[in-house]
Amino acid sequence: MIAILEDCIKTHGKPKQILTDNGHEFGGPKGWDSEFDKWCEKQGIIHIRSGVHKPTTVGKVSAIQRTIQVELEHWEGDTELWRMMYNHERPHESLRGLTPATVYFQFKRHKKHYEL
Repeated sequence: MIAILEDCIKTHGKPKQILTDNGHEFGGPKGWDSEFDKWCEKQGIIHIRSGVHKPTTVGKVSAIQRTIQVELEHWEGDTELWRMMYNHERPHESLRGLTPATVYFQFKRHKKHYEL
């Protein structure tokens, strides 16, 4: 996981926080001093663990994983094309028919206006 995250950070920048379940790759439910936790601390990243036996905590992650599994085959495994379609073209029912990019950039525009 650390190697994967280091590659992601090189491409996308460092997150402020990482939410994980309690899998062994993250130190398990009692592994607060795990290799992963030490790496997060060294990076200045807050590691947030889901509650034990609380799958709803990471429900959004599980939902997007299911969506990717179902939809990715329609894009011939091209994750970048899928991501662009998902964020910029595909209307989302939970966003009242808008795309995530539309909502995000509207928020940024309004936030910038308030900061002036």
